Amino acid sequence: MTYVRFALSALAIIVGGILLAEFGDVIAVRTRLGRFLFGTILLATSTTLPELVAAFSAVGLGVPELAVGNLLGTCMTDMFFLGILDLASRRGPLLRQVAINHSLTASLATLLIGSASFFILVPLGLQIGTVDLEGLFLVAIFIGGMWLIQRRVRAMPSISEAQVPRRISLPVAIAGYAAATVLLVVAGPVLVSSAEAIAAQTGLAVGLIGVSLFPLITSMPELISSVVAVRIGAYDLAVGNLLGSCVLNASALGLVSLFFSGSLFSSVSPGFVAVGLLALILVNWALLGTLANFEWRPLNIEWDAAIIILIYLAGTYLLFRQGLLSAVR
Repeated sequence: MTYVRFALSALAIIVGGILLAEFGDVIAVRTRLGRFLFGTILLATSTTLPELVAAFSAVGLGVPELAVGNLLGTCMTDMFFLGILDLASRRGPLLRQVAINHSLTASLATLLIGSASFFILVPLGLQIGTVDLEGLFLVAIFIGGMWLIQRRVRAMPSISEAQVPRRISLPVAIAGYAAATVLLVVAGPVLVSSAEAIAAQTGLAVGLIGVSLFPLITSMPELISSVVAVRIGAYDLAVGNLLGSCVLNASALGLVSLFFSGSLFSSVSPGFVAVGLLALILVNWALLGTLANFEWRPLNIEWDAAIIILIYLAGTYLLFRQGLLSAVR
């Protein structure tokens, strides 16, 4: 029965991800928000809901390692997905066809991930009432960064409505987008609980679940919606979704810590700093691919994307070979 619940909830999340991308692209154009801004903020927010729900569930169950591992691990997984999408794109290199403004999103992601990693290694131990100062700092960075992104894209040219199928009206798109978001919120906890039950039955370690398996599960909406966005030619929507998801997941560490009884950052293994550093390397490779426009393509392979995939696989292997996530503070 556990496996049936897992399969059905995974299917629901896949359907929700497809609907988010298709309806989200219509909203982005018809409201003139643009695919960059919509993908970075609104679509990324909706597709990140499973991770946020899983993180709050984990700290509620007294397993902060699962929450931190899931949120930082999702940043790694999103870059892994970005590398796969870039490598598989038939319309040319994905990272070379998107707005340069994505570099601002990537920079904000590195700032948030780096700050969170520092706080795990060196907790401030300061609180305002019952609220950790680290969490407030991360939330403040997120708010300021989103303000800068919104201000930066004001001057960007809007997308012509001719790029959107006329058969889909804005009210229908908004209703469909809302329904898909609700589907994710409902299916997300079921997917997480069934995955946790399967992990318990198979005897998998919490570190492995949090950093690699949980992110692969909860990142399904980002992957599916980004794949659909690439298929319809909405490259900025796809890249903005994945980079925006990194920003939101890193800032969610601060949000979750505000509701955690005690200090979230001092409650997890210092080994999670290595997860944050690996996520930083991956995000910066994506940033480099966006800015550098690599022309070196031996064997007709996009090596910037291939390197992202190799770093993710090798880094994940090294994390667990070294047993970093099982260390106790």
